[in-house]
Amino acid sequence: MHLEPIWQAPVQQQVYRELLDAFSYPGQVKKLNALITDHHALNAVLATLLDGESRLADITGQLKPTHWSLLQAQNVEVEEAQFIVADGKQWTGLHPNLGSLASPEHGATLILIVDGFYSQSDAVSLHLKGPGIATTTMLEVKGLSQQWLEQRAQWNQHFPLGVDMILVSPNAIVALPRTTHIQVQTKEN
Repeated sequence: MHLEPIWQAPVQQQVYRELLDAFSYPGQVKKLNALITDHHALNAVLATLLDGESRLADITGQLKPTHWSLLQAQNVEVEEAQFIVADGKQWTGLHPNLGSLASPEHGATLILIVDGFYSQSDAVSLHLKGPGIATTTMLEVKGLSQQWLEQRAQWNQHFPLGVDMILVSPNAIVALPRTTHIQVQTKEN
């Protein structure tokens, strides 16, 4: 059986380095084109982060049955999931695990699928600050509902409890750890 490179260790190690760098420098767009060839960045991120012990909730049915068999992750309800995959355009009213004071690291990681990281009239402009950002930075995201950001603020209001986010476009990723403060910028017409 021939496995595509994203399902093999060398590519997963490179994607892992990109994820670490993305979490170290929130808001920075990490392009994965050279690593993922014809695959969506979502597949590369999941192949890198998950194993048979991981608990995953795919609330909008983004994964194909073949992906589930390769990932070997446990398909669970949102409340039990370590990782949650969702469409960034559709707010779904979910209630993820926020961790506890004794174990805040058990807070879920939301992986939201977006269209891209570029400026267009319908893109959301985010003003970011926090650890890993020298002063402030701007991020343009196309295909992200502001409701996700509003809910994220509520989930993360009792730090260290909360959720981390990874935004994935077809060929790039951006990390938004719970320590990153996000303000949605209104666009002037």
